[in-house]
Amino acid sequence: MKEYKKLTPPSKKRTIWTYINCIVIILCIYAGIFQQYHRVNLASAGMLLIISWHTLNALKRLWIDTSEMNWVKHLFPLVILITLGLSAVAIGKLEKVYLDHQLTNYGLTITGKVEIVNTREFPILYAYYSRYALVRYKLNNRYFMKEIDNKKQKLVQGDSIKLKVSTQHPEIVEAVY
Repeated sequence: MKEYKKLTPPSKKRTIWTYINCIVIILCIYAGIFQQYHRVNLASAGMLLIISWHTLNALKRLWIDTSEMNWVKHLFPLVILITLGLSAVAIGKLEKVYLDHQLTNYGLTITGKVEIVNTREFPILYAYYSRYALVRYKLNNRYFMKEIDNKKQKLVQGDSIKLKVSTQHPEIVEAVY
């Protein structure tokens, strides 16, 4: 009869490393959602993905002995990749919920001025480009500049535009048409 490997028994060292890895994963999720509002530019999406991959892989190595299970060696990276993909989708949804919450509860409608209207092209994807307008606005005696989506090309340089701005995080802006 074939014997299957089970989870390795817990030890104090393994438990501590598990807690550390879980904290790293939680910090990656937090940075993915809130990084742009706390001026943490070090945490790019690629960097968070690499850190999360290695952290989940370390958790696998801590708890599951795959030395004699060849198929499991190939299955776990796939499971980790799927988990990271689903996490990225969930982080995107949570970020949208956070933006909506900020604008609903702390939103203030102000007027901004369109400074620049431009199109950004991406040379790798030849058919892909984005139109945006750079809007300048003032909140609490401080000036801010923010890119606003201009897909329909409604905005022209020098136009005034109504903006809904979060008073807690003035970088969170939504154009009100």
